[in-house]
This record gives sequence, C-alpha cells and structure tokens, in this order.
Amino acid sequence: MEENLLQSLETYLTSYWRRENSKASRQFVKVEFYNYSAITIKIFVKKYGLLIRYNKRLPMNDIEALKAGGRMMIHKIMRRRPLATDRVIFQQYSAEIEPYIGNPDRIDKLINDAEGKHYDLDHLYEKVINLHFNGEKPANLKTGWSKKSVRSYYAHYRKDYNLITFNSILDNAKIPGYVMEYLMYHEILHAIYPSRIVKNRLSKHPAEFRRKERQFPEFKRARQWLKENARKLIR
Repeated sequence: MEENLLQSLETYLTSYWRRENSKASRQFVKVEFYNYSAITIKIFVKKYGLLIRYNKRLPMNDIEALKAGGRMMIHKIMRRRPLATDRVIFQQYSAEIEPYIGNPDRIDKLINDAEGKHYDLDHLYEKVINLHFNGEKPANLKTGWSKKSVRSYYAHYRKDYNLITFNSILDNAKIPGYVMEYLMYHEILHAIYPSRIVKNRLSKHPAEFRRKERQFPEFKRARQWLKENARKLIR
C-alpha cells in the first residue's frame, strides 16, 4: 500500500510542480516517509527537482490530505502563500499523528537533573500539582534543566518525551518563587490541553488553556515580572 501511495503522490506532485514552475518541465518530485520525532512534513531542493518527506507516523488513509501537504511545501519553496484550504486540511490531518515515544536513553542528553542550585524542579512540580491540580498528575511527566542557557524560551513542554525543560538561566535566586510556580503551571497545562485547530489555525493556547491559566493566583503578577525582568537575564 505504501509503495502505491508513494507512486501516486510522486506522480501528482511532479505534475503540480511542473505546472506551477515553468522552469521545472524536466524535474520531478520524490516522496519519502521519514521517522521524524515532531516534524510532520519537510521539503528539500535537489538536482533532480524536489524531495518531500512526510512523517512516517502520519495515518496513510487520506491521499488528498497528503497532496494538500505537498502543495503547501511546493508553495513554500516558491515563496508563495499556501492555499488556506490546503493548510487547514493538512493541519487537521496531521493532528491525528500517532504519539512519538522518545528514546528514554536520550533524555539524559537533552537535560540536566531536576535538582538545580537554587530550584529543584521535581519539588516545584509536586508543589504546583498539589496546590493547583488537586494532586492529579499527568502520566509520566518528567522535568529537568536545559544543558545550557538559551534565548528562545523560559520553559517548554515536549510532547514526544513528555518532558518539561526549564531554561537553566532561571536557576537563580533572583527569580521569585511565584514566577517559577507560574512557569511550571503553564507547562503542565500544555500537557493537559494539547494544541488544536481553531479558526483554521493551529492554536498552542486554545481557549480552555487560557481560561485555566488565568486561574493561577499570581497570574498577572508573574507575567508582569517576566515582562520587566526575565528578558534581561536571557539576553
């Protein structure tokens, strides 16, 4: 089935590529299903034309959705805005991707232990769970400090490893406890309320997430502190 699917996609996307690009009359599109952990689809320029890789964990039951994803990538490589219908179709389709279970042996390479110099993330996690989630824990959720300080986030949740990582620069006595609790609370919400399609867009913070987030007692105070101070630390 996969071989027939590959051939059908390659035939269709090659035709689409040549139709959209007058200089590609002799080029072709190759399709592969690849073992990505989080990426759903990716495109590469090759000497022969284009290579489009789909995540092999995508359900192989909707060729029209796969075509929509391929068209999106072709528009991307041509620096054109993708068709809104294609974006919605593929986002809804790829939301059904089977969960990726990261290799537990690799977690030690991604993070340091939860116990830092000033904050123990496991203790922080337990405190937030008991205070704000009635002691009900998301299954097998892990925490840890980043290997090095980064500029891109305070903390983030990785679904593939069911892991909350805190930026190691926040392991600092200058960071108030209520700010750390808010960040942990926010990332736990990501584990409880996953991203979903809202008004034709992928929302990482859907309405139920936002409603629950505002219930954190120090919500405004913590966000104000981050706005005024944390960026100075991350620079």
